[in-house]
Amino acid sequence: MIKGYFLIGFFTFISCNSSPDIDEKFSADFSRDFGMYTVFINEFESTTFQLNKLIEQELNLKLDDSFDKIHKYDSLTKEYIGTLKNLELELIKNSQIENFNNIKESQKAFSSIKEVNDYFFIGDSLTNNGNIYLEKRRTYINKLLELTENPDFTQRIVNNLSVNDAIDRNNNNVKYLNYHYKNTPLIAFVAHNKLVIKKILHLEYDFINE
Repeated sequence: MIKGYFLIGFFTFISCNSSPDIDEKFSADFSRDFGMYTVFINEFESTTFQLNKLIEQELNLKLDDSFDKIHKYDSLTKEYIGTLKNLELELIKNSQIENFNNIKESQKAFSSIKEVNDYFFIGDSLTNNGNIYLEKRRTYINKLLELTENPDFTQRIVNNLSVNDAIDRNNNNVKYLNYHYKNTPLIAFVAHNKLVIKKILHLEYDFINE
C-alpha cells in the first residue's frame, strides 16, 4: 500500500515538473506525451480510489440473498487487481530507477520499451509470462460470467475485459498484447494497466448495484 501511494505522488510530481529539454534524446513532443500519460495515471488512480470507497460502503450494506455472489465477485476482483498491481511494480522495479526524484533518470526509465517487451515478448512470440497474463485474464472473466445471469452485464464484461484480437487503424487484426504492449514505453503500460483496473472496479460497482 505504501508503494502504491508513493507512485501516485511520484507521477503527480513528475507531471508537474516535466520539461521539454530534459535530454537531447527526448523531443518536445515526447515530453508532452509523457506529461499526458502522467495526467491519465493520476486521473485513473483518483477514480480507482473513489470506486474502492464506494464498493466497500455498498458491501457493508448488502445482507440480502445476493450477499454470497457479491462477495465472491469482490474476492475474485481483489485477487486479480492484486496480480495487476504486482506486475506493474515488478516492471518498475526492473527498470532499476535508483532515484525517483531525478526527473531526467525517471523519464529515461519510463520511456524505455525494454521492460515491457522483455516481459511479454520474445521476438514475434509471447513469453511464458505473456501467456500466463492472458490465461489469468480469461480465467477471471470466466469466473465473473458464472456469477451473473444478466445478458447485458455479461456483454459489458466481455467488451471491457476481453483479450481477443484488436483492430488497428488499417483494419487489421492484431493480437491483444501486441496491440497494447509491443514496443510500448513503461509509462504507457502503467497508464493502460491502471485503466484496466478502473474498468474492473466500475464493473464491480455496477454488479453490486444491479
